Amino acid sequence: TANALLLNQLLMPYIEDASNSDESREKLFVYFGTFSRSMLSLFEITLGNWVVIARMLQENVAESFMLYSICHKMTFGFAVLGIVNGVVMQGAFKV
Repeated sequence: TANALLLNQLLMPYIEDASNSDESREKLFVYFGTFSRSMLSLFEITLGNWVVIARMLQENVAESFMLYSICHKMTFGFAVLGIVNGVVMQGAFKV
């Protein structure tokens, strides 16, 4: 939840800046415009198609956000979910 709030707050100045194109501002709002949208986007990065969001952030905002997406996926997508998967598999083999 802290990551979603952080991304929402970091991207709001870009979304509110009228000098940026309306199309890129709208795309960012769809993914990170509110806290709940940010949570859903981070859930998607963790479990689903993270490349779409990473590319959108890289092309529209800054390349550093793409690095953030990769680090988030590597940390939560592989490490944490790998541990959860291991616990579930261990429980299944006990039966």
